[in-house]
Amino acid sequence: MQSEQGMKNLWKDFVTERDIDAQSVRPDILASWKRCLGRVDPFQKMNRKVSTEKEFGEHLKRSRELLEIGGPVVDALYKFVEGSGFVTVLSDAHGYLLKVIGDPDVMGAVTQINLVPGADWSEPVIGPNAIGTCIVADKPLQIYAYEHWCVCNHVGVCSASPIHDPSTGRTLGVLDITASEYARVHPHTLGMVVAAVGSIEGQIAAKRSGIRLESADRYKNLIMESISDGLLTVDNSGVITHINQRAIELLSLYGNPLGENIYGVLKKRFGRQENYKELVTVLNSRENVDGEFITIYTSSGVIKCTVIYRCMWENDAVTGKALVIQEISRIRRIINRVAGNRAQTVFSDIIGKNTQFLECVEMAKRAAKTASNVLLTGESGTGKDLFSQAIHNAGTRMEESYIAINCAAIPRDLLGSELFGYTGGAFTGANRNGNPGKFELADHGTIFFDEIGEMPLEMQASLLRVLEEKAITRIGGRDSISVDVRIIAATNKDIELEVRRGNFRYDLFYRLDVISIKLPPLRERRDDIPLLIEHLARKIVATLNKEIRRIDPGFIDVCIDCDWPGNVRELQNMIEKALSFTTGSILSVSDLPPQWFEGLHRTEAQSAGQGEKKLREAGSLAERRVIMEAIAKNFGNKRMAARELGIARSSLYRKLKEMGA
Repeated sequence: MQSEQGMKNLWKDFVTERDIDAQSVRPDILASWKRCLGRVDPFQKMNRKVSTEKEFGEHLKRSRELLEIGGPVVDALYKFVEGSGFVTVLSDAHGYLLKVIGDPDVMGAVTQINLVPGADWSEPVIGPNAIGTCIVADKPLQIYAYEHWCVCNHVGVCSASPIHDPSTGRTLGVLDITASEYARVHPHTLGMVVAAVGSIEGQIAAKRSGIRLESADRYKNLIMESISDGLLTVDNSGVITHINQRAIELLSLYGNPLGENIYGVLKKRFGRQENYKELVTVLNSRENVDGEFITIYTSSGVIKCTVIYRCMWENDAVTGKALVIQEISRIRRIINRVAGNRAQTVFSDIIGKNTQFLECVEMAKRAAKTASNVLLTGESGTGKDLFSQAIHNAGTRMEESYIAINCAAIPRDLLGSELFGYTGGAFTGANRNGNPGKFELADHGTIFFDEIGEMPLEMQASLLRVLEEKAITRIGGRDSISVDVRIIAATNKDIELEVRRGNFRYDLFYRLDVISIKLPPLRERRDDIPLLIEHLARKIVATLNKEIRRIDPGFIDVCIDCDWPGNVRELQNMIEKALSFTTGSILSVSDLPPQWFEGLHRTEAQSAGQGEKKLREAGSLAERRVIMEAIAKNFGNKRMAARELGIARSSLYRKLKEMGA
């Protein structure tokens, strides 16, 4: 290395653009001189670029992490060289000084050249210096006296190293030690700086790792608490390492037992091991368990749940265990939601103004407020299933499951397993894990038995036992499972007559017939037919993508004349057919399918038959004249015309359609 005087001469020659021996200048310094020649004033007596207070605040904010970790290292490094004429400096990645500390006499000198917080000591501003040049070279550098570019730096020696991001490798800042005199510096000074930078980078990596671990731990806890099932893990000695709040609630534990032994916690909570032996059996297993039903007995009640269990292995030894506890009632709700076991109809969906019908609605509303069983009777198509749904939805069980069973649709041999479920292997083809029945799925909810009169006598006896004991036993099982289910039954039969004939159990009938509601047939509530037509047509039109502006009064008159043996269900079917036939925007008699007229049931059958006989005897031309005269005589009132002719209005509309009138 050149002597101090030699470097001074080289510097003078270079800045005045005279030829120099390039081999006499270190390559990094020569490259830096060349970058600055003609761009940076070498005769600056101080750094002229110092940030404003606001700008400096922004620099500090952007370098918060570097300051938090690098600041204490700068302090420690200064303590190591304190009293030796040194200044320790921390800058950001652009050369802006963030922290400067040193001996008081030295600080006075460096302050005069603006080696102060907020000053820009990058190479384009102040030329070659350890801080700015090591950023450009991206390596540790030591720059002596006249190797610096500007005259303000010629008395000192700087040793600096870039600080790199442990994750990305990009430059975060620079650590520098500046000596006020050339003689005070030793080559080992740069090594000391490099070691300190290594400490900073290591601490940044450790902090980030800790933050990641802490964040991962928070996410783990967040995930555990967001799971709606109970979740706990234990180590190989049974100590609880993780447990979420749901597990604490499901097991009715006191406080948070984290860090306690699971077996001790269970014993303290449930007493004798007999009360929780099924759970202990799972926890002691060395094999995985999927969805096994367990029961825990407490002084305040029975906890019924399913568990999923996993072992963690290392070197053929169990090092930990994980247990997921699922509340059976929640599983039941999920199954019912997926299976569509929900009641859709409410009382506001039930259409009618007939007095007799409204009395039935009012009775059903009162029944909804009770827990009593309900028996709905009436002809097919009168709306017994709608009443059942509305009763459920207006009662205290409205948030629970609603399961409808058609007793006439399920084969006799399958009805038992459908209602009561079965255990694994109960019969050939049975699910090996067993299957819950409708009563279990409807626990705390409602079961609607449609066509209850079709239930076999032997199954009636089983149903009676459930009503009396409020418990079921799965087919193939021995354990009794308590259930709390409300029964709503419906039949289109004369159930009392069936009791007298011996087709229905007397004792079951009186169990079901606590609240009895008999729904009137449609022919006894003709004043509701216009309302029903409008309501059903509006609902059906939405599915057929048609636009109907109005319904012709004649169409309504024809419907009022019909006896409707299929009741509202038949009326709905007829309206859908008519809407499918129509091509216009007005629903009229002409849209009714021909076969509907052939099967029409008339209330005036006898007089209609006599009137039509007279018309046939008159001949087709005479028939047309008689019909048109009757209509004209009654000023277009087809109801009055049909009455004068002695035929039903439906027959009159059919004949007008045939005549093209």
